[in-house]
Amino acid sequence: MGRLNTYSPRFISNPVDLVAEHKEKLVALTGKTIESIWIAWDHQSNRWLREMPVVIEAGNEQIELCANRIGEYSITFNTINLELAPSSMQISWEENKLNEIHRVLNQEIRSIEMIESTVHTSCLKEDQLSGKVAVDYVIDGIGFNLERGYLAVCNGLDENIILTSNDFHQTIKCTSIE
Repeated sequence: MGRLNTYSPRFISNPVDLVAEHKEKLVALTGKTIESIWIAWDHQSNRWLREMPVVIEAGNEQIELCANRIGEYSITFNTINLELAPSSMQISWEENKLNEIHRVLNQEIRSIEMIESTVHTSCLKEDQLSGKVAVDYVIDGIGFNLERGYLAVCNGLDENIILTSNDFHQTIKCTSIE
């Protein structure tokens, strides 16, 4: 991850701990409008730096979402100065740069959910012989149910992906944060 002076992510792997730490601030986003979505942009290679946090401005809050390794996720609030380049003159914060996010802008947040995906947690010989596969859920992202649409920042195999649809595969579990 690039260097950010004011950003200190705390990657959490336990879904219960993630919600417990941020529940109050996440719930307070309900009813606020998504005003802008910021990403770090590498001008030299003309691409989105997906390993850098995605910053969503809603009301008077700035929520900073970042996936790390599979099952690790960080949520911070109001720590990134979007006027400063993340690490070099070739990188800048770009507002509403991605075409796919334009349909979720100016939408009111109706509810927020934690997105979890399954991982195989057991490769024991007994499980293989019996045909049973142990599965556990890990943090995959945070989703926003909007008045007319959906937005999620999820783990895209050690980097961030932005989803504007909640048509998930069957191995995904969404838990409302209330």
